[in-house]
Amino acid sequence: MQILNQTAFYLAKVLKHHSVQHIVTSPGSRNAPIIQALTELGGFSMQSVMDERSAGFIALGIAQATKKPVVLTCTSGSALVNYMPALTEAYYRKLPLLVISADRPKEWIGQYDGQTMNQEGALKNVVTKSYTLKAEKDTDSIWYNSREINKCILHITEKEVGPLHLNFPIKEPLYEAQDVSEDYNYPIIQHIGNRQVQELKQKFSS
Repeated sequence: MQILNQTAFYLAKVLKHHSVQHIVTSPGSRNAPIIQALTELGGFSMQSVMDERSAGFIALGIAQATKKPVVLTCTSGSALVNYMPALTEAYYRKLPLLVISADRPKEWIGQYDGQTMNQEGALKNVVTKSYTLKAEKDTDSIWYNSREINKCILHITEKEVGPLHLNFPIKEPLYEAQDVSEDYNYPIIQHIGNRQVQELKQKFSS
């Protein structure tokens, strides 16, 4: 299997493991590795909606009808804040929307790089919790990302949790494919505690 980003593929695996089925995508460049990983893994009900504001309300309707977590994913920059009207309603109605926003690596924020903004905490008033991953650099960043992804997705599956935000910095090149086995050894943890964290770290260190 060809993937564009290892963390994106791992994220798709954990979503599938926890039976998160509904994905609403807002196509862009920076989030292409996320959409590609979800598509390659398969087994999701995916809708592509170009306009982020509309995508947010479509996801809101699915969450209201199914009472199950719905993923929204968008590219970096101002695309993210277009989800806020739908997230505001989800926040007060405690509907389980998970926004996965692609982002530029932190070193490019505030450096006059086009279409950038500080995405960490950008949705703090309309989500119950935010998580930010690290851009892939080494095994430590991959280990950190795996733990945060597990925490986030365990959280979104809780009853009446409301919306969450997972911010995902992705380094360029965005379209450089790499091979990964379909039986890629991805550890899944069911509870965040000392034992589970140590087991997870041991698997990534081996």
